[in-house]
Amino acid sequence: MNIALSLVFVAGAAALGTWAWVSGPDGNRTVEAAPSASIASPAPRFEPTEARLAERSLARWNVVCRGDWIAAYDFQTTEQKLVPLAQFLQGKQHHVYANPAIEKVLHVGRTDGFLQVRVVWTPTHPDLQRVQLQPGETLTEELRMVESWRFDGEDWCYVRAQRPEEFLEEHPELAPR
Repeated sequence: MNIALSLVFVAGAAALGTWAWVSGPDGNRTVEAAPSASIASPAPRFEPTEARLAERSLARWNVVCRGDWIAAYDFQTTEQKLVPLAQFLQGKQHHVYANPAIEKVLHVGRTDGFLQVRVVWTPTHPDLQRVQLQPGETLTEELRMVESWRFDGEDWCYVRAQRPEEFLEEHPELAPR
C-alpha cells in the first residue's frame, strides 16, 4: 500500500510542478513551488556600446586565460564557427595567456568595434624544451594587439586580433592624430 501511495504522491507532484523545502526568514521550513524549468526567459539583447564591447572582450580573455578554449569558441562569429571545433582546438594547448587588459576602445560603430588589448603570452610547446635560454631569458612576452569584433544584432562576436601596425595599415582612419 505504501508503494501505491508513494506513486500517487510522485505523480501528483509531477503534475503540479516541482516543490522544495524553503527556509523562511523566521527559520521555519515550508514547502513551496520551485520556479518552473519549462518557462525560459528570452536571451538578453545588448546594445553595441563601448562598455559592452570591453566587457565581452574581457570575458573572452578570462576564458582563454583559464584555457577554456571551448568557451572561447562560443565568442566567435557565425562564419568562424563553420570551422569545426576540433580544428579550432588544434594547438591551443601550447599557449598560456595571463593578465589581459583592455587598454583602449578605438572605435565602436553599429556593427564593428575595435579595441587595443595586451596580454602576457607564454608558448608551451614540448619542442621548446630544447631551446637553450641564457640566464634571465624567457619565452614569455607581453603582446599588444588590436581586436576586431562584430555586432550581430544580439551581442558582440570576436573576429580576430592583429598586430597594431597591421591593423592601422587596414584602418588608417583610426590612427592616432
